[in-house]
Amino acid sequence: MKKELNATIRGLVRGHLLASLMFSLTFYALYRYWEMELSVVTFFPYALLIFILLQGCYFWYYYSKKIAKRPLDYTFNQTIFKLFRLVNGLLFLAYGIYLISGNDKLSTIHVIAVTFYSLFSLVEYINLYYIRLSYTKAQDIKRLVQFKWLKPTRLRREFFLKR
Repeated sequence: MKKELNATIRGLVRGHLLASLMFSLTFYALYRYWEMELSVVTFFPYALLIFILLQGCYFWYYYSKKIAKRPLDYTFNQTIFKLFRLVNGLLFLAYGIYLISGNDKLSTIHVIAVTFYSLFSLVEYINLYYIRLSYTKAQDIKRLVQFKWLKPTRLRREFFLKR
């Protein structure tokens, strides 16, 4: 059981790293081959998504150490994740204000890419810090769709809910 859990967590660490790499390559392709101009409105959602994915990677690394009975400093990590959550919220707010006040003209493909990165960042942020949105078992998905069972995320239970 413990071996299976460790393998799952290592897979989550690798998955977050791989997702970061793949989104980086996607952004590079948009920039290089579809001539997306590099501006705040195009780069910001990509950078925020990568930042959030790397936070998830770090959390699962922390959690793997905890399970292996070699935990990293709890108080330090709690402070780090509280700071990450605050910075993420401020970055979302700043980007929203920038979008409302900005006059950037983007092509349709770039608007689609920026919207995708922005929404994916928001979903990943919620999935990491608030409510678990990723489920693998059919029964869990059925309960989720029926709004009968929304679980707090592992990170939220670890650092933000009262012990």
